[in-house]
Amino acid sequence: MDTDIKSKFSFINSLGLVNKIEYGVSNQLDRFNESILLCDGKSMLRSVLEPSNQLVAYFSTEESTVLVQDILFEKYWNEIESWSCE
Repeated sequence: MDTDIKSKFSFINSLGLVNKIEYGVSNQLDRFNESILLCDGKSMLRSVLEPSNQLVAYFSTEESTVLVQDILFEKYWNEIESWSCE
């Protein structure tokens, strides 16, 4: 993970807010071009790096969209967690 991103996450986490940013990485991931941030199950920010190298962001508060992404996150997080047990 990029050290600049790690330092920004660390700074935000040091502010004493109730919720902390949690992140994890895996060497099994070669490259990614999309990220999704969920906030309290109420909003979602999705950023995509297009093939043209343009970064496009989408924001949604639509309940069903946020719920689907939250479920997918839990599914993939559990899968990543299982890799660490192998």
